[in-house]
Amino acid sequence: NIEADPRKLIWLGGTSFPGRVCVVAGDAAAKTPADILTKEIIVGSNGAGNSTSILPTVFNHVLGAKFRLVEGYKGTPEVALAIERGEVEGVCSSYGQFRSFEPSFRAGKLRVLLRAEEAFMAEIPDAPSVYDLATREEQKQFMRFVFASTEFGRPYAFPPETPAARVET
Repeated sequence: NIEADPRKLIWLGGTSFPGRVCVVAGDAAAKTPADILTKEIIVGSNGAGNSTSILPTVFNHVLGAKFRLVEGYKGTPEVALAIERGEVEGVCSSYGQFRSFEPSFRAGKLRVLLRAEEAFMAEIPDAPSVYDLATREEQKQFMRFVFASTEFGRPYAFPPETPAARVET
């Protein structure tokens, strides 16, 4: 029963930049992002519809990556523990999900293989972008379209009659 027309809303922006990454075990066979194109990498996932599944699935279909999904984990922290136990080799998720695993990164048990963002991430300046693996502009465009959902998932918008000065502020 909502009578608002979302096409008339004034878009302000999203609340956060997701900063998604693919993390692997320190001793994983995949050493560089290019390795996802030639080596099978077993990654843990919560299940379909979650970034832990969407990211590797898109990489497989768009870039020809070799990720194999093992679904059913409760969340990214559980997958990170599974990596340390040797159950899986990696996971793709928001970088913020790994904050409590900083000791594991320092100890070399976990490492960032790539960032699933085109934009630079100051927290991990040396992490290469998966977009560098795209050989055609259409691949980049498709990834931009699919991955934009997180930016629009927590939007701020004003109603159409909001004064321009308030929008500018």
